[in-house]
Order: sequence, then C-alpha cells, then structure tokens
Amino acid sequence: MVIPLLGLHARSLGASPTVAGIIGSSYGILQLFSSTLVGCWSDVVGRRCSLLLCILLSALGYLLLGASTSVFLFALARVPVGIFKHTLSISRALLSDLVVEKERPMALGRFNTATSAGFILGPMLGGYLAELEGGFRLTALICCSVFVLNAAAPVLALICSVP
Repeated sequence: MVIPLLGLHARSLGASPTVAGIIGSSYGILQLFSSTLVGCWSDVVGRRCSLLLCILLSALGYLLLGASTSVFLFALARVPVGIFKHTLSISRALLSDLVVEKERPMALGRFNTATSAGFILGPMLGGYLAELEGGFRLTALICCSVFVLNAAAPVLALICSVP
C-alpha cells in the first residue's frame, strides 16, 4: 500500500529525487543485510516468537512513517521496516514447519496466492487513499493497524477458544 507512495511523500517533505531514491533503496539494502540474521534468529528463538516480534516492529515502522514530518524522520521510519519486515519468509518457514508434507504444496500455494492478491490490491488501495486529505498518513496508519491486528490475532483466537 505504501511503496508506490514513498517517493511522492518524500518529495512532499522536501527531499530531492536523489534523496527520495536513496530512502526508497534503504529498505532493500536493510533487507539484504538483515535477512540472514533474522532467519538464523528465527531458527534459534523459534518461528512464532520471531514472527510476532517482526510483526510488531514492522508496525512500529509504519507508525513512525505515518507520523514523519521531516525527511530525516521519514528515512528513520524505514529502518525498522527494512530490518524486521521478514514476515513473509518467516511465515513460509512456519507454515512448512506446521503443515504435514503431503499438504504442504497446497498450503504454500494458497499462501502465495493470498500474498499475490495483497501485492495486487495494496497499491491500488494505497493510491486511492493517497488522493484523500492526509492520504499518505492514513495509508501508513492502516498498514500499522494491519500489522497490529496480525500480532493480536493469535491472542484473540486463544481468548475466543477458552470455554
């Protein structure tokens, strides 16, 4: 939802096209260097714990992104997301751990379908919201809210299942 809007928002904060490009690339650079560390960390502490922490820290990044009022804060907000938004890879690994081998191709196929739908619908929704007053902030806060809801989902499921 946010990715197509990053350059426009950086420019609205006063960033030059070069600075906006560097900020946009910072996410990928951080992902490159943190992916192995986060993957090893999830092997050590467990997938569920690492997934929950990555979801919460990604939510923090989107909250900071929505609250950013300067180029510096905007760039700083991309750091937690760049380092900790490995939720897809950890989710795939967790899914592989939890699903029996016979059902794994179907489960991963459904997971990939849902992920692809998000990559299709997210930018459209983000583009639509960006046209509203305060649209970028709204979009970033919705992303934050989605991550918080994902973090809360297991807790809510547990509470609802207790007799």
